[in-house]
Amino acid sequence: MAGPFVVGRHSVVISAAPQRVFNYLADMARHEQWNGDEGFRTTIDTDGPPRAGFLLHREKTGVMRGPLIIRGGMGDNPVRVVKRATITAYDPNYALALRPETATTACWSA
Repeated sequence: MAGPFVVGRHSVVISAAPQRVFNYLADMARHEQWNGDEGFRTTIDTDGPPRAGFLLHREKTGVMRGPLIIRGGMGDNPVRVVKRATITAYDPNYALALRPETATTACWSA
């Protein structure tokens, strides 16, 4: 029986030491370089080094071209999209897990 969640996995083989790869992925300021969502700027919400419980958010501003009811009117409207995530696992050179919030916040103006 299928649950309410879809889990995806993707693997990439990299010719680099695990420590080098982990350090790159754990550098949350570089998150937008590898997360796959183009145009987002990452902001760190927690002081200090990455660890479990560490918070960050990604934000981008653009033009929303969705159904009129979503856009809020005729034409293309500016929209600011904010996605938040929490580090749930942090074990240097072994594991790094991020849990996104269930909802993305989108603020637009006419």
